[in-house]
Formats: sequence, structure tokens, C-alpha cells
Amino acid sequence: MITTRTDVEIRPLTEDDQLAAAEMNRVAFGGPRRPAGEVERPAPQAGSTTWGMFDAGRLVSKVGDREQQHWFGGRPVPASGLAGVASSPEWRGGGNAARLLTRVLAEARTRGAAVCTLYRAVPGVYRRLGWEDTGVNTWMSYPTLGMSGLRVPEGYSVRPAGVDDLPTLAELYRRTAAEGNALLERSGPLFNAAPQEVLERYDGITIVTGPDGEVEGYACWERGTGYAVGARLSVAEFMARTGAAATTLLANLASWGNALPTISIWQPVGDRLSWAMPVDGTHESLHAWMLRVIDAPAAIAARGWRAGVSGGVDLELADEECPWNAGRWRLTVEDGQGRLEAGGSGAVRLNSRGLALLYAGGVSLAALRRAGLADGESTSDAFVEAAIGGPAPTLLDTF
Repeated sequence: MITTRTDVEIRPLTEDDQLAAAEMNRVAFGGPRRPAGEVERPAPQAGSTTWGMFDAGRLVSKVGDREQQHWFGGRPVPASGLAGVASSPEWRGGGNAARLLTRVLAEARTRGAAVCTLYRAVPGVYRRLGWEDTGVNTWMSYPTLGMSGLRVPEGYSVRPAGVDDLPTLAELYRRTAAEGNALLERSGPLFNAAPQEVLERYDGITIVTGPDGEVEGYACWERGTGYAVGARLSVAEFMARTGAAATTLLANLASWGNALPTISIWQPVGDRLSWAMPVDGTHESLHAWMLRVIDAPAAIAARGWRAGVSGGVDLELADEECPWNAGRWRLTVEDGQGRLEAGGSGAVRLNSRGLALLYAGGVSLAALRRAGLADGESTSDAFVEAAIGGPAPTLLDTF
């Protein structure tokens, strides 16, 4: 039986810890065994800190904390993105990883993060610590020849992207992110790649322009290997600002029909590319991601709220891992701004998972009550749901 250890050290990894971290990644996520001299050390990344738990100087668990932002209600919210969570097999269970994750949450709050997101493999571990599934991304596959009937609208055309186009594509993405919930703000140290490096991530980035010559969308794709049966085109990002732009890009992708019978497109919940498709798609794989609120008052103040909705509600929050969130609060919304102040009657009660789902948007308090994530009076439900507003949360980036 695994027991919780008390005589461990938790600290950021140093250069001397990188070989141990690389071996932990290999065992946790799979990979070929290599002689020690050939093992590639994980390169330090600006904007990201990897924390480790050490037993007598030996790395037994680790997690990366990424400094990032997510758009909620039209405003970017400071966040922590967790990545590379792994533990030695002998140290799984007994609450050991929970100690490390709880410490990282506290450290992320200290540097200003208000929420935390992660892509998960096993949900139970994170649910016990206050995260909850808030979105699912999926690879959807479509028969290429089934798209061959699409026609490019008059005045629209496509061309390959160049370095000079990247600022325009970044702004197009940012406009879309500001209209939704949870998409990453692609600025800061984690997004400082050289323009040529961005282009070289893919076999191609195809741009669509409208009748006025303005860029209305793009698709980032990789050709893959092979020909005919089993071969496919993978589209890692599909962004269109208009229906005509979406149709134009899909018609261009369909031109691969004679060589690649399948097109796979990475799609988040929310924008339904299937609305523009003349053929049904098939789910290939699902990737669920989770969110938790680290600092409730900061998170409430940072996000945008529905304009024209004003009012307040008394909340009582339960949160063992982030105890500074726990207690009774008064949520007030006015003129698109929200604030959370200590006090109130605690009329609506939420645990940390319920708060995460409510904050992310696209869910009702009634559904949270049915799931056991909220309880209390329902007279304020309409106000809360109207104030948060916005579409279901989505992510495009993985980490």
C-alpha cells in the first residue's frame, strides 16, 4: 500500500534534474529506451516552470506550470496550464501527486494566475482536487471525395501563407478567441517562435481571401505519408470568419481527393464545422480538458460579463485545496464587470468543480445541482446564467 510521505522536497527542476525528468516522461508517456548518453534533456522553456517532488534527492513526481491566458467573456484571464504531469509508478496513490499539484496551485496563484487548465488522461485524480471537464476536442475524419461537390463562392480564392501573413492570421485568431470562452491568448513567452518556425510546423498554411482581398480564414495542414487507401490529410487548425470562407477552404482541401481519401480535422466543441460539410464525419479520438478556479475573486474580476445584465447573488464556496476560495461571498455584476467580496448569506452553494463549470460558461445551475456540484436556492439562476453568457468553452491549443 502506498502511503503519503512527509519527508519530501518540492522545488523547481534545475538543469541537473533534466535527465531524470526525461526518463520519467519516457516511462509515463511511452518512448524507446536509449543509452544514457543519447537521452535528450527537456529544453527549458520561457514562460514555463517544471516543479518536482524529490525523495532523498530522487525525482519521484513532476508537473509543468505554463504561464498563459484564456479568453473569457471578451477578456484574457491569467492562467496556469499544467502539462507533463507524471510520477514514478511506486509513488502513485496515497496522495503524493496531490501534494505536488496543490503546491503548484498555490505557487501559480502567487504569480497571478486566476484559473488553471489541463488536458487529462485520468479524470478522477483531478476531480478529487477540484478540476472538472469543461470541454472536449476531437479529431473528425471526413471522406475527401464526399466533399468534392463543394464550390468556391464567387470572388473567393486561396493562396499559401507567407511570413508577412502571420500577423494577419494572429489577429484573425484573436478576434475569434475574444468572441468565445477559454481559447488561449497567443502572446507572451510561450508564443515567441520565429515566424519561419511557425510556418515550418506544418506542410502548409492555406489562406482564403474574400472579394475585397481581405483574409477571412486559414487552414494549417500536414500531408502525412502514403497514397490512396489509409492516407490522410491532417488539418490541425481551421479558422474561418465567414461561411463563404469555410466553404472555400473545404473545397480546396477536397482537391486532395484522388491521393488522400480521408481528411482529419481537429475540432473543438462550439464552432460546428459540420454545418458547412456536405457529408457526415466520424469521431476519431477525443481529448478532454479540465479547468479549476485558483483564485476566485481574481478570476471573477478578470473575465468579462454580459453587458446589460446587473445584479448580485450570495455564494458559499467549498474548496479544500485552495482554502482562500472557501467561505461566503457576494457576487455582484454591473456594466460588464464582476466582483466577488466576502460576506452574504451563502444562498447558492458550489464546490470547486461546480464553480469551474459555472465560470467556464455553457452550463446551467440546474444541471450542476443534478450532478451534486451545487445546491441552495434557485431564484438567482437566471441572473447568474445570463451574466456569464457566452458560448460553450473551447480550446484549440494543446499543452
